Amino acid sequence: MKKLFIGGKEKLDHRYGLRNASNYLMIGNTRVGLNANDNIILTNNRQETINYKDTSGLFELTIFNIPNDQIYTEDDLTKYTSILIHTSAARAN
Repeated sequence: MKKLFIGGKEKLDHRYGLRNASNYLMIGNTRVGLNANDNIILTNNRQETINYKDTSGLFELTIFNIPNDQIYTEDDLTKYTSILIHTSAARAN
């Protein structure tokens, strides 16, 4: 998470990426957390959870406005697309 604060806010994806909502992080309409293994955990309003193995590429996609395409893989992109669908991020303001 340190990487979030390096390089300035203008590089962060405020539309589809992680955002701070009081005491927790969100993507779209869904809370986001990390467990001890650095897996990304999505928890929706019905308290259902979905886990994604965090990789450097998936982190890059969920954080940055212009992710480095040398870091993420097709698998990371597939997982990120799934995250956007499950969180309704593409429909959020």
